[in-house]
Amino acid sequence: MRLKDVTEFCPAYSGGARNDTVAFVPMEALRYDSIAQQEIPFDEARGKYTFFADGDLLFAKVTPCFENGNIAVAKDLKGGIGFGSSEIFVLRAKPGLNNRYLFYVVQSSPFMDGGCATMCGVGGLKRMSPLFPRTFEWEIPNEKSQRQIVDYLDGRTAAIDARVAVLEKKLAAYKRLKASVINRAVTRGLDPKAKLKYSGVDWIGKVPVGWEVRRVKDVGSAWNGLTYSPEEVCEEGEGLLVLRSANIQDGRLDYADSVFVDCDVAKSACVKRGDVLICSRNGSAALVGKNVLIESDVVAAFGAFMLVFRGNREIETRYAHYAFNAQMFESYMGGFATSTIHQLLRSDFLNMEMPYPPFAEQRAIADYLDAECAKIDKMAELVTREIELYKKLKRSLINEVVTGKRKVA
Repeated sequence: MRLKDVTEFCPAYSGGARNDTVAFVPMEALRYDSIAQQEIPFDEARGKYTFFADGDLLFAKVTPCFENGNIAVAKDLKGGIGFGSSEIFVLRAKPGLNNRYLFYVVQSSPFMDGGCATMCGVGGLKRMSPLFPRTFEWEIPNEKSQRQIVDYLDGRTAAIDARVAVLEKKLAAYKRLKASVINRAVTRGLDPKAKLKYSGVDWIGKVPVGWEVRRVKDVGSAWNGLTYSPEEVCEEGEGLLVLRSANIQDGRLDYADSVFVDCDVAKSACVKRGDVLICSRNGSAALVGKNVLIESDVVAAFGAFMLVFRGNREIETRYAHYAFNAQMFESYMGGFATSTIHQLLRSDFLNMEMPYPPFAEQRAIADYLDAECAKIDKMAELVTREIELYKKLKRSLINEVVTGKRKVA
């Protein structure tokens, strides 16, 4: 049976005009089994965004959000209806189909693999074909079996989720520890008995006597990346890699979601070893300022929503990188958040003041932080692996049950 026979695909709003507010779900508000709904005036939403109602199943149609499991059943919506991002697909279960059972079907390997196979697009943003969820074929069990499957999976997956939540808190604690170690080292140095003085900058606070406070532009330069059109995007092997925000994951370069652009276009904005690549613009304020140190020779350019910092001989680049990951940098970044687009302008970045110890001390601090952060990262990696194992177990469990490989009745 095809899903279009038992569901409505992206149903249209058929009610009358309203003068109140309704639920609004941007892409970042849709997560696994949860919706952080906002509010929007009805007349601003109707006809502009994807419509849905209580009980509808929402799932992301773009990569990597789809693969990451951004899927949930809408419930407790303000006014019973809502509107969301155009990057969301909606399935409304018809009588005889349990919407919670549908929630698990969409997570099965046949649906996930089939949906990913239809993804197409350019510029790193690929979308599932709308034809796929409508024509996807599935053997639907009777309503009693659906309820049994839902009850079983809700219970088993809740236990796995609880364990993952504990591990994620542990992982967050390691991240806070790392941030604390970095912040103390780049603002107080390594000598706990060092005499301190007021830096002259509130969000930096006190620094050791003998340190200076200097602007970024005094110790290096920075510039934005390239702007390219969809026509200039090409296949891997035919162009130059363009690093974007998606390529910075937990302070490391990640190439899972990469874009390649015609070499003649991209060669004007290339990175080199020792550069610090910084996300300078994003819809999420939390992502602005995330950065990575280019530690090896990489043949790549960087995108327009990125900044590259290149230090001069007066700065140990590793120290600068750690300073850009300190809590003081986060405080500075907070001054550039807006309600829509969050960005760090090149001029503001270059005028940012930072603590500046003597060069030998910069190097000693960088060596210390390299060693300490490596220890913390190793412990965090073990927790991350355990989290991934539980997530794989959950995906395998859901797939086995909804495909009938594991019987629950």
